[in-house]
Amino acid sequence: MPPTLQRYGTHGILFKWSEPVSRELLQQMISFETQIQDRFSTEVSSLVAGYNSVLVEFHRKVDVYWDEISGLLSQQVSPIEFTSTIWQIDVRYDLSHQDMTHMSVQLGMNPEDIAEIHHSKDYDVFFIGFLPGFLYLSGLDERIHMPRKATPDLHIPKGSVAIGRTQTGIYPTDSPGGWHIIGHTNHLFFDPYKSPPMQIKRGDRIRFKPT
Repeated sequence: MPPTLQRYGTHGILFKWSEPVSRELLQQMISFETQIQDRFSTEVSSLVAGYNSVLVEFHRKVDVYWDEISGLLSQQVSPIEFTSTIWQIDVRYDLSHQDMTHMSVQLGMNPEDIAEIHHSKDYDVFFIGFLPGFLYLSGLDERIHMPRKATPDLHIPKGSVAIGRTQTGIYPTDSPGGWHIIGHTNHLFFDPYKSPPMQIKRGDRIRFKPT
């Protein structure tokens, strides 16, 4: 299904999809973004993706593009083939961490089982945000879904692997946060001195390896 669109301020259009989060939806969204960028390459000032939405900001007011973009939505967009790299991320699961202990009680399973379920599958990098290099990863097994903390922690160490609701992710820098910590990795996700500063991109896959 094509996305719906709505005005977002004077220069933005928000595209939203109704399908559930999946690898197929991710491919459809990336194909759509590529089409927009190809058609309006010099006119797009920014593009921000979410799980089921894409916000496109233009240099000029959206009235200039509205009719043409509305016409694009009626066209059949063929999914593009995009290169998807699988990144293996070493993780030291902290079975005695207070968050892991809390999850164990709430989920009714021991920490070893939580860790095993977590690293038993690959995850799609759906989008990147919140912090530079923070990967929002889809595909978390529903057995270890966990609500965010009622009171976020003021300090979560860099490299912390965490679970929040239906998602898992890695904190690329020290920061506040409300997800439950289950382990730690030394992988560097964002380096401002490199070009590009991030090697991992949207559409790639993450494979956690326990150490």
